[in-house]
Amino acid sequence: MAAGRLLIVHELAASRAWLADLLSREGYRVEAVESSFQCLSRHLEEPAELVLLGLMGLAECEIELVRTLKQDPRPPRVLLAFSSPRRDLAVRALEAGADGYLLEPFYGNELLHLVRGQLAPRAAAAPSAALPRLAREIAHAVGNPLQVVTLLLHKEKVTKRDLTGGLPPQMKRIETVVGFLRDFGTIGEPAPRPGDPTAVMLKAAKAAGVAVEATPLPPAMVDERALAVAMKALFVALLARCGEGAPPRGRLGASDDAVLLEVFAPAGAFAGEKPAELLDAVFSVQPDRETLPGLALPRVLLEAGGGSLAVRSEGDSVVFAARLPRAR
Repeated sequence: MAAGRLLIVHELAASRAWLADLLSREGYRVEAVESSFQCLSRHLEEPAELVLLGLMGLAECEIELVRTLKQDPRPPRVLLAFSSPRRDLAVRALEAGADGYLLEPFYGNELLHLVRGQLAPRAAAAPSAALPRLAREIAHAVGNPLQVVTLLLHKEKVTKRDLTGGLPPQMKRIETVVGFLRDFGTIGEPAPRPGDPTAVMLKAAKAAGVAVEATPLPPAMVDERALAVAMKALFVALLARCGEGAPPRGRLGASDDAVLLEVFAPAGAFAGEKPAELLDAVFSVQPDRETLPGLALPRVLLEAGGGSLAVRSEGDSVVFAARLPRAR
């Protein structure tokens, strides 16, 4: 792969020229094209290290472009640039594998900083390699309350009367989600040590109103603070999907090498969705435009501590299994 090769995709000629000039002056080898088809064709001929995809809208072909690029044996970094009224684009494209985004209009230095960060030499991936990137994305969202409101409001439009007549019910979700996002951003790299995770898991379940069957558990490798945030995020995400229907229920247990918390949610809460895809989503946009928390937070936190979060189907339930390694 050629060092510093960038591909710019934008349907506006003026935008292509400005972006190409800005990045070329930084020493990158830049090629600008007009369409997703041209981008894929040129990447196959000469792989790029980074693709900057400027979006006036978001067609299925552009989502497919992101997926295809990330499935390449030598996947480029993929950055998006789009106008702020289209916040839903960020969620869909990040779920498809994009690495980051910018809201237009943006400063040239803002773009250069993001590109440099994406192209900086990287050490061999560790089990928790996703943690710093996810923390940065969350910190950016939490630092701008308007972005959080846009992402999490249940309605597409909130009238002045809604806000002056009392906070709409959806604001409670914002407070909850922002709370554990802030907690997550201050954890850093979890440092597991031998301990009893039972109390942490049961406290999070009780706070969420989720019934959990518990049996005595052996010691596990656990960072209690990180586990508390992971469990809170897990329950918030699943409760949001269950809505007014049957609530999720939990079961604590152990295997030869792990301590397990299995959370059973009704399969109907995931109609039209692939639950496994939620494991990579910070937020998930529903067909009715509702935006719900995903499961990237608890997954990344558990993986950073040597555990995992997996999903499977079992009868009329979807089971989310949080695993912590047993202490030896």
